[in-house]
Amino acid sequence: MARENILATLLDGRTVAKGVSTYVFAAAGNYAITVTINEHRITEAVFRWNLCTTPLCDPGTPTCEKITNNVVGITLIGIGAGTTLRAEVIASGY
Repeated sequence: MARENILATLLDGRTVAKGVSTYVFAAAGNYAITVTINEHRITEAVFRWNLCTTPLCDPGTPTCEKITNNVVGITLIGIGAGTTLRAEVIASGY
């Protein structure tokens, strides 16, 4: 198990970890994105989404968050054309 993305270990053995994904959107619109947290088998709760774009612009409005095992997903509403998005999620799980 890779340990470089574990940010903290809680007293009950759960961990706080991060996952990162990068997407390139050629056309403007609404997009579903996912981030896998490899250090978790099960992700229980998301603490924070960090969304960075190139070129610098509004990354859209995150809606409809869903967790399935160690994959976390959201839908972004209103992403601009030609945007590269780096999505980082910080979450707890085991």
